[in-house]
Amino acid sequence: MKMTFYNDHLNQMIKAGPAVGDKLVYVLEQILDQIKVAGLPGGGDVPEQLQGTVGAIRDVCEGLHVLCNAGSPYKPDGVLLILNHKGMQDIMMAGLKMAIQSGWSQACNDVLRTTASLKAWQLSVSTIEEKVAAVKAGGSDFDFACIGYIAERLESCRQNLREGTTARTEEQLRGMTEKATEAIVSSDIAIGQISYEDQDIKTVLKAWSLLRQDAPTRTAAARLQKWHAEAAQVLATQKFLEKCKVESFDDAALFELIKSFPLCKSVFVGLQEDDASIAVLRSCLSPLFQWLSLNVFGTGVSKTTTELQQAADFIGEVVILSQHSAKDWLLKNMQVVQANVKVRNSQDAYSKLGQTLEEKVHRDRRRNMLVEYMRAVEASQAAAKDVEQFRAGDRFRDGEDIEDERLRTLNFHEKAPLDVSEFIDAVKLVCHNFKEEIKSMASALKEITGDLCNPDMPGYWRAGLSNDCELDELKAKAKSLKDFKGGQCMDVHSKYTKELKDISEFQTTFGPVAASFEIMKELGSDKECFEKVLQQARVAVCEGIILLAVQSTRAVANKLLLDEAAAIAGGSVPESMIHPKLIEAKNNLLS
Repeated sequence: MKMTFYNDHLNQMIKAGPAVGDKLVYVLEQILDQIKVAGLPGGGDVPEQLQGTVGAIRDVCEGLHVLCNAGSPYKPDGVLLILNHKGMQDIMMAGLKMAIQSGWSQACNDVLRTTASLKAWQLSVSTIEEKVAAVKAGGSDFDFACIGYIAERLESCRQNLREGTTARTEEQLRGMTEKATEAIVSSDIAIGQISYEDQDIKTVLKAWSLLRQDAPTRTAAARLQKWHAEAAQVLATQKFLEKCKVESFDDAALFELIKSFPLCKSVFVGLQEDDASIAVLRSCLSPLFQWLSLNVFGTGVSKTTTELQQAADFIGEVVILSQHSAKDWLLKNMQVVQANVKVRNSQDAYSKLGQTLEEKVHRDRRRNMLVEYMRAVEASQAAAKDVEQFRAGDRFRDGEDIEDERLRTLNFHEKAPLDVSEFIDAVKLVCHNFKEEIKSMASALKEITGDLCNPDMPGYWRAGLSNDCELDELKAKAKSLKDFKGGQCMDVHSKYTKELKDISEFQTTFGPVAASFEIMKELGSDKECFEKVLQQARVAVCEGIILLAVQSTRAVANKLLLDEAAAIAGGSVPESMIHPKLIEAKNNLLS
């Protein structure tokens, strides 16, 4: 016998005791289990010429099984009696020969490693055979679901199986994959001409990646990849159009549509009004506007402003691309939607400034965010008004034959208005803060000037003097100005003028939307009164300087009057409020 089961590796395993012997026993049991009915591994009858071989293997394995379980009571040489049974030297199978040559221990380890996976694979093979048979019975050369199943099972099991175990299945997969590839790449790349989905093609590409990577495989896979890349936009467009064919959109379906839109958008640009794809776009407008009606308006909106903006932008583009006969009417309503979303966006941004309204107003000191908030509110109101005017005009009546009732009776402009109470409260709080600021400035100015600058008070420095009095009478009265803090008065005048300018800007900006607010009216009144008091103080300073100049040398007088003359000429100090005799004196000194 030139080649036998018995060699040094087997001898060592038998002598090694239970730890290793049990491993050999397990392997022998697996072999016996496979051929216990004299069948082939994996099923099927044994050909007549191999029946003796299978019987010999069974007898040898049974003998070794007894020998190992007996705790090796026999000398290794005694095993030859079993190994030589039925002329084993003449019928040694090639697979067993390889296992013997590479060592029994390695062969046993390999069997142990793959046994569990082999059992699972054998179950899969049965299912695969059934699926393949069903495809053929149905008169088809391939089936994407079947290809996907075979590929998934191969990928899952093959790494834990011995080489060659999956050969038959791989050939079945190759046959289907080749047929599928040929069918796909033969399709014209045009909308409506490709009867396969993007996922189908990805399934076939996956199958190619699992087959032996020889030249034919690489060529076929590369061919399919090239076609897939060229057809990507058309495939995306076909899928997009299929998803448009619904009666209503839930959130998931809509945002999946939005996500896929950029890839296929350009396809619709050059299409004619009567194109079938454009007709599909028109058909989905009604459910799209229904989604807007349910999700954009009212106080119970759960979508984020980002989601609402995405939806509004997308639907606006679909309206334009659809070439709908009522496009102008639909776009007017979309303006209401866009304005509504912008208000919500402003609300979200403003709410992040703080927990309380006071914190928000304080942190938005320059009122930039409040201005954006206001502009959004104004745009929303203007858009609603625009829709009302459009509905009342001839252009809408021309579109009254719109077949879809939901599109014809859109009433976005009549929807429950946004809750902008926070915006209103913020404007009122700013008004209140300005009123308090004016009160504080007036009090501080009073500390400096007392009643010296107020013509209505008995302490007014010119009290009792008429406009016709003489200059000397004014000089005599000027003694009451000796304690007047003119320099300090000039400083606060400059500072307070800037503060009043800020209030004026606020009134100009927010006046149109807040003119009816009582507190806005009060702010206007308070500001007007304080401006008058501040102006009177500045006039008193000017009159004091002129009186000082009158009593100085001409050179000093010219120097003193230089700035005042410019202030009077520029209007910051009204000439009409200065005593006529002092104006005359000023002009004489500067002549």
